[in-house]
Amino acid sequence: MKEPNKLAPFSWRYAKAAATYGDPLALFLYEQTLDFHIAAYGHTDVRLTAPLIDAADEALQQNERKMAYAWYSMARRLLAQNHPDTSFDTARILMGLARLHMGADQLKIAKQKAQTAIDLLYRHYSGGAPTIVASMIYRHGEIEQASGHYAKAFEAYNQSLKLYMEHDASAPDIFGLHKRLMELNHTFERESDVTAHCIAAQKFHYARNKTAIFGAIYDPTGRLSGPDRQKQGKIRATFRKGADCRLHDIEIHHADGISQKEAKTLLAQAYYAPIMMRGIITKGEYLTYSTLAIYKN
Repeated sequence: MKEPNKLAPFSWRYAKAAATYGDPLALFLYEQTLDFHIAAYGHTDVRLTAPLIDAADEALQQNERKMAYAWYSMARRLLAQNHPDTSFDTARILMGLARLHMGADQLKIAKQKAQTAIDLLYRHYSGGAPTIVASMIYRHGEIEQASGHYAKAFEAYNQSLKLYMEHDASAPDIFGLHKRLMELNHTFERESDVTAHCIAAQKFHYARNKTAIFGAIYDPTGRLSGPDRQKQGKIRATFRKGADCRLHDIEIHHADGISQKEAKTLLAQAYYAPIMMRGIITKGEYLTYSTLAIYKN
């Protein structure tokens, strides 16, 4: 391998760019980056720490949990050997481990690690990029929400969104934050705030992808979108999408595996992004005919 010390930073930049845009190739690029760093500096050099953490974050994003854990653990050992265990990078590692525990339904351990990570983050705030800080606060909010601490989650999501809007208003996490804030505002019965975040999510999605969101953007029951659930049936219906993110004039034409009354209730409870034309939200309510899958609780 020729001049790995020169190849390492270029590979790292490409990997981070790919991760930013959600390219599955990012994980391979991070593996390549780590190879270059190890060839250039060895397995025990502290300069390997940051790309290890980035690689672990991406592995976790792509649900490669064993790979993520191995890289977080390696980065933690390097920090312990080279720096006091109270750094910004340690906070990132702990938050990553907390997310792994949450994914394994170990919420108590996840919450403990996440809180330690956030405490470290606020003490070493200047040690990292604002977007990484925003991402960590977002993940902390998810763990608080999963633990049933909705007020803390709400505060974290708002803080994260504010940081992103100040430092990178095109960050992909912004879409997820609007959806999370829709969920919690629905829980808090703040209907106008749910609508505001629904519209913001639609505008953000259009600006980023040049297409509008056509399906349910938030379904409190979870039965209109079920990648991890068993399919129960399907319905055919007509309705009008309102600027309030709700469906109006719902008429069920056919229901399979579910009663027409229950089908209508499910559609009425869901939030649909309002119609957008050329990037502008329209107040028009156009009749839509759609076939939708229904999933079991």
